[in-house]
Amino acid sequence: MSSDSIVVYVQSIRGGNALPFECLLSDRVFTLAEKIKQGARRFKLDSADIDLFSLELFVCLPDNRKRKLCFNEGLEIVKDNIVEFDCHLEQQRELYVQHSRSINPMKVKIPNDKKVCDLVDVIIQNARDLSISEAVAESLKEKKSEVKLMVKSSDGELEPLDPFLCIAELDRDNVIFDIETEVTKTRGRPMKIYVKPVSGGRTQTVVCWENDTVFDVINEIKEDVQRFGLGEDMAAEVVDPDKMMVLLEPETKLGQQAAPMKTLDSACDLKDKLVSFQMVSHRQEQIKIDDLVPLCVGQTIAFIGAAGHGKSSTINTIAEVIPDIETPLADTWNKYSAGTMVISPHAITIGGNNFNLLDVPGDGLGGVESQQERQNTGSTIKWILQGKFPKDVKPGFWKDKDVLTAWFTYLKRENTGKVDAVVIVHDGSADTVDMLDKVVVDKAREQRGNGIPVLAVMTHVDKLDNNDVIRDKIKEMSIATGIDEANIFPLSNLRTQRETYLRGSEKDQYVLLILKHMLSRSKRFKENV
Repeated sequence: MSSDSIVVYVQSIRGGNALPFECLLSDRVFTLAEKIKQGARRFKLDSADIDLFSLELFVCLPDNRKRKLCFNEGLEIVKDNIVEFDCHLEQQRELYVQHSRSINPMKVKIPNDKKVCDLVDVIIQNARDLSISEAVAESLKEKKSEVKLMVKSSDGELEPLDPFLCIAELDRDNVIFDIETEVTKTRGRPMKIYVKPVSGGRTQTVVCWENDTVFDVINEIKEDVQRFGLGEDMAAEVVDPDKMMVLLEPETKLGQQAAPMKTLDSACDLKDKLVSFQMVSHRQEQIKIDDLVPLCVGQTIAFIGAAGHGKSSTINTIAEVIPDIETPLADTWNKYSAGTMVISPHAITIGGNNFNLLDVPGDGLGGVESQQERQNTGSTIKWILQGKFPKDVKPGFWKDKDVLTAWFTYLKRENTGKVDAVVIVHDGSADTVDMLDKVVVDKAREQRGNGIPVLAVMTHVDKLDNNDVIRDKIKEMSIATGIDEANIFPLSNLRTQRETYLRGSEKDQYVLLILKHMLSRSKRFKENV
């Protein structure tokens, strides 16, 4: 025994022999209390009989006096003296506690004068026995997660418990708890979906969350698609979002497959159901140009983003999949040019119906560094979205008179109309999301109705290391701008030395999918506002 070690003799206040416990002089009384709980069997008690929050310790002094000890005291005072403990066994209540997803309740004891909320401490103390992971238990201690306490009603439904109800007044012996973590607060409770490939293979369980969309389920499938027993070639291609799509189809009671679900549909409808998925190559004929004709209703879609992030490249990539369009378009868009600034409206016709793409150059929007610059830039964006130039602009609003002339020329055209959808174009290889993107999103949401729909295209993803990095970048942009992850599309825009835009036939379907999403959102907005 080291020089710092001491032996403390402990006995129950109910009597019995005083038993030795080895401690250190540097220990606190709380450490001794923990040792007493751990050694409960030495006193013919269960560990559950001793609750640290109701346990009382007394030091027996030489003059037959007893003094109650505080848990944060040192052990110097108990040296050479006997310590008595009182766990108030006769005042404790026996309850059965279990997790909502467990079938094995655990017996615990808690003083009758405690509140229901004090059961949380009991749950944390017995986290391992209740099958709570160390990470979740730690988040509970740090108050990052929250325990929800419930009991079953007479009809079997779970009802929340009043946290301030006295344990003695609790009319049930079985308490059920659930843990709300930072994830479940935003994504809901976890749920299981049973998934299998349409082409055959293994049925696997996919864990998602109640607030997830079908888009999130698709990403879970893509995360480890090989476990479904698919061929290596097909499994490898799913990593590239430009090549493969995954369509989910819930199976009906008759065993017939329903129509594919939309990516923004709620995943909650799939809980505990069998879902089939199909790997569809973009090289296969899926979306036809004719499918886009009814979506073209003269709407205007504005492409906005910082200079050099690939707005013109993105528009040219879209134009390349549309027949009878001479590309690249950017080389011909100089009618409203003012130096390095090009304001580029362009009408595209498909099957007799048309829509408008507006390339808004970042150089013409002004700065975003100072508050005044952000206000001025926000005003410019608002005018673009409204398709209307104000009658009076304060002198010096634009430092460059040519910029003012260019915007004035564009916005005064007879056919200039309101914008029906905004596409933020962001360079995925950039270190951070540009402040301009946030200003654009804020202004779009201030416009007609509930705000102009905002989507995003993340360019230059070919510069990123892998699909995990792409997903992280999408999540980062979603958090920074408030754009839903399902409305952010990664896209690679590459150019050769001949200034032609590369896409490859395998990219056609993916680009048409993006265009269809843009046209659908803008059409719905234009017709309903």
